[in-house]
Amino acid sequence: MHLFLTTICLLIFASNSAWADVLPLPGLIVMGIMMSQNMALLLTLIIETAIVMTAARHWQVSWRRGLAAGIVPTMLTHPPAWWILEETDRYWLYFIVLEVVITLIESTVLKKILRVSWRQALLLSLWANVASALVGVFL
Repeated sequence: MHLFLTTICLLIFASNSAWADVLPLPGLIVMGIMMSQNMALLLTLIIETAIVMTAARHWQVSWRRGLAAGIVPTMLTHPPAWWILEETDRYWLYFIVLEVVITLIESTVLKKILRVSWRQALLLSLWANVASALVGVFL
């Protein structure tokens, strides 16, 4: 929990709009804060990997598979989703549609890596994506 709170504070500080003038990173303005793609990706990886590794441990899957399952789906889906959201004027519509599509794609990858049922993979993907999306929206 301490690591999570420290990370959130660091992300808020580093993604402050004053830093956006200094750091030449592309980003989206979320709740008045400029967040770069790298910061959003880092935050997503931390949240989703923690959730996936917790579930993997509960299902007695090796930590290596749990770690891979936490990282690989996000690395496959986050960059294209970010690019699409940067290019649209209809942010919230695309955000919702993308989250549904991403949840389905990531559940397929989770099923393959963790070797769990479709139901388990879909619920885990939904849980991880809702958590990271909510943190991202409220940050």
